[in-house]
Amino acid sequence: MEKGVLCLGCSYTWGEGLYFYSGLADNLLKRNHSFDISEMREVYDCYRKKYRWPRLLANELDSWEYTSDIGNGGANIQHYQYCVHNKLLSGQIKYSDFNYFVWQFTDPLRDFPGGYERLEKFSDEQVFDIVDEECKRQLLFIDRMCNEWEKRGVRVLTLSWWPELIEHPYYKNLFKNRDVKIYTETSKHNSLSEIIFRGAEIIVKEDRDSVWLDVTDDNGIRKVIKQKKYTIRDDYYLEGFQRNDIHLNKRGHKMLSDSILKKINENLI
Repeated sequence: MEKGVLCLGCSYTWGEGLYFYSGLADNLLKRNHSFDISEMREVYDCYRKKYRWPRLLANELDSWEYTSDIGNGGANIQHYQYCVHNKLLSGQIKYSDFNYFVWQFTDPLRDFPGGYERLEKFSDEQVFDIVDEECKRQLLFIDRMCNEWEKRGVRVLTLSWWPELIEHPYYKNLFKNRDVKIYTETSKHNSLSEIIFRGAEIIVKEDRDSVWLDVTDDNGIRKVIKQKKYTIRDDYYLEGFQRNDIHLNKRGHKMLSDSILKKINENLI
């Protein structure tokens, strides 16, 4: 059997919100503006899996994908231990099953004991140091795990929706050959956050493919800019639906799949 693609990540890999696009008149998830596992019918789940980036990428590679089976969300180290390490130990998956391992990083503080609430008692300077140490710890762990896959001939690629990890000096040193840049139709980005948070203030106008955003630039100048729709928020904001939902829409998942494929092909030339 053809080897597969192992895809690890948080809700941006799981495909949160893609079920809103199923077009079914009785879509309870869309009607209630929420992710509710009790309302997740099989047809919604099949739609989500069909249009998320792991399936799109596997299709382009004429392969198959393996992703988390423990549900939505996840943390960097914890998710690897539950979804990959434990499966390797039990024999449910093997290193030799895969040609590629794509690891999408999430917020590093999800692995930090106590999370954001614990940080509230520290000063800004202390928080900076804590986050820096947590990023170091996670990046060193992730690098060790990546090395285990690479020495067995599996190509490892990494990307992130959260900027702290990939902007860290450890990442730039250890992951420069694994790092996936994210390409829109017009620009290149280091992380998903540069796309999904950009112009997050107000959507003032939209058409089928684009939104016009009322933003304030780095110089404090307010202006309206146009960009393609990449998030669920972009698609539904003017309808008053999911106005804070910055998970990727179908175009966003295609953008991510294409960016990963571009990185894969760069090393084949």
